[in-house]
Amino acid sequence: MKKYETIATACGVEELVVTEEGAHLVPEMLDQLETSLANAATAQQNAEKRADDLQNQLDNAATAQKEAVDAKEKELNEAHETTVNELTAAKEKAEADLQEANKATEDAQKELETAKQTIKDQQAQIEALTHSAGGQKEPGPANNGQGAPDETPRCAMPEYDHTKTPLENARIRKAAGF
Repeated sequence: MKKYETIATACGVEELVVTEEGAHLVPEMLDQLETSLANAATAQQNAEKRADDLQNQLDNAATAQKEAVDAKEKELNEAHETTVNELTAAKEKAEADLQEANKATEDAQKELETAKQTIKDQQAQIEALTHSAGGQKEPGPANNGQGAPDETPRCAMPEYDHTKTPLENARIRKAAGF
């Protein structure tokens, strides 16, 4: 014979007697069974409500996680963009500095070539002066060793001043004795 332990527990008895005719339930057992079914229904509703609450919490956590991931991704993208911009600016500055250094090197190279040429010219003048005979009259050097032409001596007569009138210039020359 089958023992209906769950039904017996729901009816509030230790054991349910089942005969060939079936099981007989007394009104107290039926009341207890109805209470047990009502409690089970309430427990099921509470469990479903708890499941819904847990699902809502899970959905909220998933939304919060997605928002946190999106925020972190945005922050990392901004940091990446900032870093790329800084590196690009640093690269451009380095390239500008390199161009400036190359220009300075070219200028220094030109100055060096000019200085070498000046030294060659001075050495040629010294060579010409050292090897020339003392009694021979040769023309003097074309410049004074610095690359500037020699100035010819001036006479004592004052030069014509273009900022003054011809009459004033004539008076100045007359006062100098010319």
